[in-house]
Amino acid sequence: MKKLIVFFLLWGGLSYGENSCLNLCKECVDKEDQLCEQVEVSCLCQKILAEEINKEELRKTTIDELFKVLHESSCEHTFCDYSIELDSFRLGKTSVSNTNLNVSELGKHIELPKPPPPKRREMKEECVGLCNSCTEKELDATSEENMTQENKEATSPLCEKIEANCECQFFEQQKIEIEEERVADSIALAERELLRSQRLDSIATALVDSCSTKKCDFTLTIRKRDSKLIALRKTNTTKPKKKAVKIVKKVVKKKIKEPPTKPIEEPTPTQKKDKEFKMGLNLGYGYLTQVDYGKRITEVESSWNQEVILGFVARWYSFEWVTFQTGLNVLYNYAELDIKDLGRLYLRNSRIAAEIPLEVHGGLPFVYGILNFTIRKPIHIWHFPDKMDICEYNYSCDYNLTEDYVFQSEYDGMYGTWDMEYLIYLGVGFEVNRFFSIDARYMLHSFAGGYGYTFGYNTVRFQTNFVF
Repeated sequence: MKKLIVFFLLWGGLSYGENSCLNLCKECVDKEDQLCEQVEVSCLCQKILAEEINKEELRKTTIDELFKVLHESSCEHTFCDYSIELDSFRLGKTSVSNTNLNVSELGKHIELPKPPPPKRREMKEECVGLCNSCTEKELDATSEENMTQENKEATSPLCEKIEANCECQFFEQQKIEIEEERVADSIALAERELLRSQRLDSIATALVDSCSTKKCDFTLTIRKRDSKLIALRKTNTTKPKKKAVKIVKKVVKKKIKEPPTKPIEEPTPTQKKDKEFKMGLNLGYGYLTQVDYGKRITEVESSWNQEVILGFVARWYSFEWVTFQTGLNVLYNYAELDIKDLGRLYLRNSRIAAEIPLEVHGGLPFVYGILNFTIRKPIHIWHFPDKMDICEYNYSCDYNLTEDYVFQSEYDGMYGTWDMEYLIYLGVGFEVNRFFSIDARYMLHSFAGGYGYTFGYNTVRFQTNFVF
């Protein structure tokens, strides 16, 4: 029966993780029965209890450090903002400044200035010594409520005149009231300081316990006079890599009741990541299948047509798995073409161009798809026509290509303003990290304006990106 109980306890402990083992180990402290021996072997209680002790000591130390930061801050404003970083019971960077909340957000927490205390009358300088010369009994007998015949006979006429002119009894009572007010103010100050310490301790404990297994960045707005928590904002949160452990917060007993603070909200799984912008360089290589040669030559075959690309990259990580990318590329292209329009003409050319790619990347963290639209502006071309056999179309074998077909005037030199090329690619990429990625693209379609070229379906491009 005992073995069965041990089995179910250990199975439950191991099924529900380290917390259940910790509870079992705590139950077996200072016990030496067979059940606790099995718990010790299966849960490694010495290690778990030692880690728990170290964790609790670190927690208390961090609470004390955070309390000291809040209690001894140098903020001189009515409302102060405290920026605090916590990571798994460890205190990170802290800073304090005047609050950035506006008047409408502070609302009822703004206190009106207290009216100044009423101005008290001061005894005449010459009356100080005169009042001291008469005894308290004599002065008391001069008051109207105590003015009996017996008191009249016992009272010195001189003391009567001193009381009438100096009001010794009034100033003596005023002196007593001033002392009572001073004592009351001292007690109120001590109570306020105690309340302030209790509030700051509660705030520090709640913040540290809420970030026991993750990194948190908080901004607290606190009223300086009494350390009342006005607002709590979580500026950034990094989720823990390991499975989250349920945090049980300790309730701090307060001598003075306080309104409960708002709980710290955890980010939902669908919460967007912070937007991030990066820039860098890219290197590329492309193989082109050209189908025309400007406006007049519409039948072309590419025997060799390649390009190299160097460019600038601008990338936005706007959503969880979606990236936008653009930039500016410069490319060099070398082609060897067969011109069918003129029989069998072998033509070679080199050119440079600039292009602006507009891309959307979407997918998993390491593998993503690419949809690309590229606007290309040819800048300059050099061509080298080689006459091979153009008699096939009944041309004279002495046909002068450069004079009659005017390659020089139409194609050599700088391109015109409206000579443009437009290409649409679909591809796939692999991102090693946000610093380096490599991708391949296959051209879906292209069209041109002016003397720009169009390309066929076997056009591909390979590209690497380095962003910082």
